[in-house]
Amino acid sequence: LQSPDFNLDQTPTYQAIAALQTFINRFPYSEYSEKATALIDELQYKLETKAYDNATEYYRLGQYKAAIVAFENFQTGYPDSRYQEEIAFLKVETEYTLAKQSFQQFQEERFRKTIEFYQEFVDKYPNSDYLKKAEDMYTDSLSYLEKLASND
Repeated sequence: LQSPDFNLDQTPTYQAIAALQTFINRFPYSEYSEKATALIDELQYKLETKAYDNATEYYRLGQYKAAIVAFENFQTGYPDSRYQEEIAFLKVETEYTLAKQSFQQFQEERFRKTIEFYQEFVDKYPNSDYLKKAEDMYTDSLSYLEKLASND
């Protein structure tokens, strides 16, 4: 009950999850273990929402390097999240934007990373609603790499 809204410090949420898990471990056949499991799921969703909000906030603020790290942490920490597809797309879009805004000396590496993120995205979400936008960034990244190679 002390777990705050997702946008606040989640220390009480972590404590509640630990306490509920301890209860389940000690009393797996209790009539309350099912309710405790449901509460853990609810609290985990709150943590997931906070992580999603934090990651997308970096993106909205134009902190693209931090956003990429936050997106990757989110993907690792919440592999079953309903936000996974959007996060995977935002990773492509963020790296692409970062590459376009970078000094030329960093562009090749960042456009290659965009292509890598795109390929991961397409492999996992071949029927995504974001596919057209991602393909456009992929094609554009290939064009930029060709231009950069011809300038050398």
